Amino acid sequence: MAWELHASFFRILLQSLGDHINTLCFSGEIVEFVVPSQCSEQEYFSIIKLQCVHCDQDAYLRPDANGHSCTCEENAILVSDSDEFPKCRLCPSNHRPSTDRKKCLPCSDNSSVEATCDYCEVGEIQVDREENGDWLKVSKCVECNSYTVSSPDQRSCIKCPFEVPLDEEYDENIDSMNCTCPTDTHELLQYGPSRILCIPLRDIAEWPDEISSYTVKYASGRTQVSRHFQENFRPAAYLCVVKGEEKACQALANMCAMNSYHIVTSTASDIRRKVFGSQRSTIAPGPCHPFQPMSSSLDGLPWIFYGEGEAPSVIGRKKISSQYGMGRKAQNAWLNLTAATYAPDGTFIDLGSVPLSKLSLCPMAAVINNEDFFRFGAPNKLSCEIPLRYLMNHSMEFMDLFLSYQNGDGDGSMALYALPILSHSVRVDGSLINQGHEESQWQLVRRMFVIDTASGIKAGSNFPSIIQYMKSCHIRVKLRGREELGLIFPPLIKVKYEEVDLEDGNLDQVVTTSFSIDYEQQDGALMKPVEVWSGILGALAVLIALLQAWSSMRRDSVTLPTSAAAPIWFIRCLCLHAAGRLADAALIVAAAASLRTFILYKGQSVPYITLPVVPSETVLTGEGVPEEDILIKTYIIVSFSLKCVEILHMLSIQGSMDIFFLDWERPRPMGTNFFKESDRSGKKSLIGGGDTSFMSHPVSAWRMCFVANEWNELQAIRKTSTLFQIIGALFFLKVIGLENWASSHPDLRIYPTSMIQESPVSLLFHIAVGIIVYISVYLCQILFVVVYEHYGKNKIQDFVDLCSMANISVIILPWLHFGFYLHGRSAHGFADTDLASLKEYLRKEAEDACGTRGLVPDGMERQTFRIAVPSSFRVCYDRLLTSSWSSPPNISSTVTAGTYPLGRRASPSGIWGGRVGGNGVPIPGPSTGFIDGSSQAYEGMNKFLSAFLEHALKDMDYEVRDKVFIESLLDIEMTEPLEHGIFYNDNGHSFDQVLLYGNEITLTTFNLLTFMFIDALFLDYTIAAISTIVIDKVIIWIRSTIGKKNISQKGLIDERFLI
Repeated sequence: MAWELHASFFRILLQSLGDHINTLCFSGEIVEFVVPSQCSEQEYFSIIKLQCVHCDQDAYLRPDANGHSCTCEENAILVSDSDEFPKCRLCPSNHRPSTDRKKCLPCSDNSSVEATCDYCEVGEIQVDREENGDWLKVSKCVECNSYTVSSPDQRSCIKCPFEVPLDEEYDENIDSMNCTCPTDTHELLQYGPSRILCIPLRDIAEWPDEISSYTVKYASGRTQVSRHFQENFRPAAYLCVVKGEEKACQALANMCAMNSYHIVTSTASDIRRKVFGSQRSTIAPGPCHPFQPMSSSLDGLPWIFYGEGEAPSVIGRKKISSQYGMGRKAQNAWLNLTAATYAPDGTFIDLGSVPLSKLSLCPMAAVINNEDFFRFGAPNKLSCEIPLRYLMNHSMEFMDLFLSYQNGDGDGSMALYALPILSHSVRVDGSLINQGHEESQWQLVRRMFVIDTASGIKAGSNFPSIIQYMKSCHIRVKLRGREELGLIFPPLIKVKYEEVDLEDGNLDQVVTTSFSIDYEQQDGALMKPVEVWSGILGALAVLIALLQAWSSMRRDSVTLPTSAAAPIWFIRCLCLHAAGRLADAALIVAAAASLRTFILYKGQSVPYITLPVVPSETVLTGEGVPEEDILIKTYIIVSFSLKCVEILHMLSIQGSMDIFFLDWERPRPMGTNFFKESDRSGKKSLIGGGDTSFMSHPVSAWRMCFVANEWNELQAIRKTSTLFQIIGALFFLKVIGLENWASSHPDLRIYPTSMIQESPVSLLFHIAVGIIVYISVYLCQILFVVVYEHYGKNKIQDFVDLCSMANISVIILPWLHFGFYLHGRSAHGFADTDLASLKEYLRKEAEDACGTRGLVPDGMERQTFRIAVPSSFRVCYDRLLTSSWSSPPNISSTVTAGTYPLGRRASPSGIWGGRVGGNGVPIPGPSTGFIDGSSQAYEGMNKFLSAFLEHALKDMDYEVRDKVFIESLLDIEMTEPLEHGIFYNDNGHSFDQVLLYGNEITLTTFNLLTFMFIDALFLDYTIAAISTIVIDKVIIWIRSTIGKKNISQKGLIDERFLI
């Protein structure tokens, strides 16, 4: 006994010394590198010391199961655990530790016999205490009853780890005693983390343990053997079909959705019929096999598929009795989408209003209110690009969607209407059947998901190699019609899935996704009015073009209708005029359709009209454009193109018209500059008499050059400012914020909410808002111009007054036989005088102390006229003009020249060619002799026109009269000037038709069309505004350039004198 005490003392001393040495070694900076696998059976690895520590076997210690500390041996009890190592005591023979290792209990009633206690066998547990907790005198081994088995620590009997089937073929007295599953008649399958099923082979024969049963086929055709299907498909199918377990059925339905709703039929020809009951397919059925169409569904199974061919009737049913309104305060102002949500294992999560963040993968969906996004009548769309890393964090849930609405019975109860889903992934015998446009061939389903990260996990892996996600989802709500305002058909949900390969583990890949909703009208409220307006306005435009073409032909040549070339010339003329009128008609149609849609949509309280929608076949691709938008855009493009032709036609006429500045000033005798006025007729005589036949002063050309320069500046001036117009429009659109009205949201707000900012921009609304702002700014500008010209300065009238003060008349012939005349002959006879005399002339006019300015001395002072000249005048005029490049003609012979058989241009308006002379021979252009001959030609032309206007030519005269009402209304001339000319009194500024100033309506419509055209292409007001200004400046530059050249050539004024 003493020896044992000494041995124990030395053992404890050596152990303490060793531990102390180990502590010293460990506390140093350098330690021995040891890994846990290097520790012996009697050592454990200290996670603090990072070294192997010995468990003293003499102290009845051994390493624990984790290998991180020491514990008592199997036949020892725990005495104390306050120290670093527990203190243990070995149980004597015929004893064994209690299950809590706190006491040694005898294992036999006969304590006198020394024996070793055996451990309890498998299926038995060790019992140490009474029911009240008192220790038993003897530790017992108790056998577990049927359907139970001992726990691993043999402390208690627990339920069998697998579920034992209850049927007549299973002998519970034999097989269940030890919880065994007979492999010859049953199969042991694990379902979920804690369920093990012992399934009869006959009940699971429908779903064999084959690779095809676990293969997922995605929408793209790619296949993947899924770990999720391997672990869950067959047990879930057994529990659902055989046991009727609802949770397992929901899990099986989820796998059906993950497997692209793949339906296997019996024959290739019967691709629409699912085979159930006694008829079994020769192909291994997938998870969709147990679910029938709704018309013959099995009780207790989830509703996954609609019936065969039911799609047209499903989406056309009129069972939703709730009436919706577009006002924010309406009772049903938004679509309340409700979802029954399930986890991948079939666990029911919730039934309630589904937030947008669960329907869309875009991060911004989390901050958008359902009441804003699903506002009735407001098409909305969320699209984004997101990395796969974000998709991995999105919860995986499966949903059956419903529309929650107030029942129309009047009791105020809420009803749920099941919403059909058209998935492009649905397969029948491997074929995608929902890709076509024929509704009767569609297979509608009920369940959908947003993200699938489970089916793409391979066996033996924990990370998905394929992710299946919802690339696009679109909800289309169709209104019943105007007879049932506010009522809708069942909304149809269209879903398109796409998978992403994650074999390389790259989570930084970016994918696109979208979620949208729109509203469709049944009767096409926009297309029908456009068709009607197009027909009416198109016919009216052609009639007006015919009238204008006929008038232009008469103005260009009175003898042309008898010519063989008349039909061709008339068609050319008709095409040029029809271009402008059809452009106006197309503009009116496009503008009216846009404005009508904008006004009705934004102002309606019940859904009377909806925005155009993308065609069904392209709604999920994101590439479709509404047919109405394409139609309106086509009208704008056509209108802009035709208006360009009209502008070119106008510039051609104004750049090739005949113009001459007639100088009435006469040479004055040398030696005196003083005249007296003899009477009020304007005739002058020398003061004190005298002879005027002696040498005279030459007439100064500066007055004529000054008037020509003023005309040169006036011809490229517009009535309004395009720059001011564009700046004003941009101010209201961009700064004030009226561009926000173009949103597809029903509300009109200058300062939009976040939802309005996210709402897609409607092409029709964008065009309509642009038109409203543009026309409003233009009306304000034109009102200012009218007031300013009335009370301030009128450039056209100022030019007429300048001509009178300069004693210069202007004759303008845009057509061969029709034009304008500005009578500028001074009432004082002379204008080439000093400043004092000019002031005196003005004073006399103000006091009515001199003659009138008018061509006819009737006191009306009419100075501007529309003129129709005879052929003889035209022939003489052209020969005199031709003489500027050759020798001067004989005026007397020119006046009595022959007829003028053909027009002077290759086309009625001069846009297609040059001039032709009176005998049909083309008039040559300017040559080197132009400068030398132009002065003499100018003198000859001046004398000829003076004589004509003073009725001094015997065979060439004219009369002055008013147009009749029909002529003024239609802007035509009913009388042909065959023998003598006709001067029509006008409003005082009709000659501005040959200036940009007088074509303000044409130019304004062209500017508006330019703005609309660019806006329709880019949906950007800034780009449209800049383009409009640039194109307008180009037109002004072209008009100024060709106008200056034309004045020099036709007005016989050297271009060097034009500034």
